[in-house]
Amino acid sequence: MEMIQKIDNYQILEQLGFEEETTIFKAQKANEIFTIYISPYRGENRYAAFEENAKKIIKINHCNIRKIFKVGKEKNYFYYVKNYLKEYNTLLDMIYNETRKFEQFEVINIICQVALALEYAAQFGIVHGLLHPYKVEFSNEKPFICFANSYEFPFKVVGRPVFASPECVIGKSKEVTSDIFSLGSIAYFMTTGVFPFEEKTSVLLIQAILKKKPLPIAKYNTKISVKMCKIIKKMMAKKVKKRYQHYSQIVQDLQSI
Repeated sequence: MEMIQKIDNYQILEQLGFEEETTIFKAQKANEIFTIYISPYRGENRYAAFEENAKKIIKINHCNIRKIFKVGKEKNYFYYVKNYLKEYNTLLDMIYNETRKFEQFEVINIICQVALALEYAAQFGIVHGLLHPYKVEFSNEKPFICFANSYEFPFKVVGRPVFASPECVIGKSKEVTSDIFSLGSIAYFMTTGVFPFEEKTSVLLIQAILKKKPLPIAKYNTKISVKMCKIIKKMMAKKVKKRYQHYSQIVQDLQSI
């Protein structure tokens, strides 16, 4: 990507990193600091779903949703602007790279916060569609859901749909229940430290998501209660009708442990 000094009214201060084709910058507008994500523009179809979701997210405020301030196109670039976090980590990094193990009470606390934030977004017709530990960011030990980059199909672990629901991997429309499956997969990952489905190829992975059951949580972590295991299992039910239908049901059951 060529050197960019300014986009819209945001003055680029420094480059922070990369995500796939996206370059991340620290930027300033007036006296405020923002994080701006800039990608080469690839046409309307690639960004339509994300742009539609982002315009809804701009209008809402929730303490556990990473704020998006603006989304747009300028010259040959597509960009979106988020609030700036000086220091943050992703749930994926905390488990996958730092090999952190979460206690049951921590899992309950985080999953409840994320579930309530997703429930709030759903009231405005917003479905994440690509819920993944990489999309859960932490700053000062507080989780934030990141809806950015929701136009991408590949999930952030070697480009494979590791946490996708069965209906998502076969291309059906994404609903709240799809995000509930993914949230259950995240809870499984947090309690075990391993992915619910691990296969050598994307084709085998999709087949596993569609047909196989994940190994029991107790195989990896005997400290997780039977009730907690049952809740995660229900979140990850293959058939949509056997899954939790509402986030409030999940929160209620988790808080009863």
